[in-house]
Amino acid sequence: MDASKKVSSVSFKSEALDHIGTSAWHNFVAAAKVLADVESEIDKPYPQADSHCLLCQQPLSADAHSLIQRLWGYLESEARDLVNLSIGEMNEKKELLKKLALFDLSVDFSTPYKYIKEQNSELETKIILAVQVLRERRDGIVLALESKSLPVVEFLPTFDILELEEKIKIVEAELNRLRSVNLAEEIERLNLEKLELEHRETLGQILPEVLEYIKRLGWAESARKTGGSTARITKFHNQLFSSLVTDRYIELFEENLKSLGRPLKVKVQTKGKKGDTLKQIVLVADETAKNIAKPEKVLSEGEKRAVALADFLTEVVLDTSSSGIILDDPVTSLDLDWREAIAKVLVEQASHHQVIVFTHDLPFLYHLTEFAEESSIGHTNSLVKRGDVDDLPGYTFVNNSPALEKNYKKAKIAKEWYEKSKTVSASEQEKCLKEGFGALRTSYEAFIIFEMFNEVVMRFSERISFGRLDGIVWDEEIAKAVIKKCETLSRFIEGHLHSDLFVATKPTPDTLLQEINDFNKLLDSLKALKKEKINF
Repeated sequence: MDASKKVSSVSFKSEALDHIGTSAWHNFVAAAKVLADVESEIDKPYPQADSHCLLCQQPLSADAHSLIQRLWGYLESEARDLVNLSIGEMNEKKELLKKLALFDLSVDFSTPYKYIKEQNSELETKIILAVQVLRERRDGIVLALESKSLPVVEFLPTFDILELEEKIKIVEAELNRLRSVNLAEEIERLNLEKLELEHRETLGQILPEVLEYIKRLGWAESARKTGGSTARITKFHNQLFSSLVTDRYIELFEENLKSLGRPLKVKVQTKGKKGDTLKQIVLVADETAKNIAKPEKVLSEGEKRAVALADFLTEVVLDTSSSGIILDDPVTSLDLDWREAIAKVLVEQASHHQVIVFTHDLPFLYHLTEFAEESSIGHTNSLVKRGDVDDLPGYTFVNNSPALEKNYKKAKIAKEWYEKSKTVSASEQEKCLKEGFGALRTSYEAFIIFEMFNEVVMRFSERISFGRLDGIVWDEEIAKAVIKKCETLSRFIEGHLHSDLFVATKPTPDTLLQEINDFNKLLDSLKALKKEKINF
């Protein structure tokens, strides 16, 4: 007998009986209750006031009557405890059934199913069916437990579990093999295999055109051998080229090299071949230079790039039909000095041609914009990128480019984000506000560079404009206000860990507008102080 029964039977202890609370005693009381229920009349449960003892048939005394009622209460209490215990165990089983991962629709089993299908597609179908039936059986059992009714149980579909275990062993063996191989070598091998297959696929698509091209090359070679001599044509072309092009070409070439800060001397060597002229640019070295010090051996990467760019610009000028220049990253791997020199030359060309430059170099973009503004040459900065959704190249955003410092001298960009935040959904509004607060904080940085320090020190510039020092007006209150505002704005932008208490109070468009107005007031205050200094 368990401990709970022994505890509940303590009140029945008697000197006359030694085994009260034991299993024998409990069984005796339970048997008496069964007999009492059989002997009871409807609406007159045993014992009544005039009832006799079930064992000795003697009339029941008041104490005996009370004892029997207490015994029946003991049995009912025990039954309730057993029911509650069963209910608790039943609920535990129910929760375990609910938590079985195999039946959780949110768990992705596509990978194991994939490997099973590769080994045996029929086995996969059987397993999917079995899991479905098991899931339905689980749901039926859970529903029966919750409604306290008997579940309707269907027969399970059968499949060979040994076959599944065999497939698992095959997959585990392959997994162990993959763990033992050199991953870098395996990836390289697979990439080469994939590349070869891609090339074969591409070749298969264009094979007729390739064969036709090879056929035409053979025809052209045959025609070349039977076409006769073109020496007179080549000679005449060389004479014409020398008189009309070469001298002017060298002049423009050297001018372009000088503009790029490398006043090198060049000459043009031409070689005729079958009516065509091959032009070669040769840098002229000092007569005393030895072979080991020839220009082509000592020129830096930047100087070689300058020579190539000078050649290109010279051809653009000589070609009267050319109306545009398109360059892709002309300053890649070059230092800041070259960026500035090349930017200046390209802006000068923009006064005669349309110039399009693709670059991801912000210092170079800065110099292009700076020289264009100084020369009053119209320019547009546009952003070209891959699509955020389809990852395809070629998406162009006109009048939209990586930010330059001067774009933030006013709070215009922050104001644009404010206007946008008023017309979008709640989730998009939060993003717009973060961008707006970030833009306004950048405006404060520009305020420090352009207004407080009067452009004395600029990014990407090697010069310090000490002559602008006399234009600085320092106001301690404005400086403190800028520090405070930058600290405040840092609470609203990405890149900072915010406390849970702050996150609970979200900024609104009105918050951003108030910060923009405060910035404009500081800007106006400093400009007023500068004006007072000038008038003083």
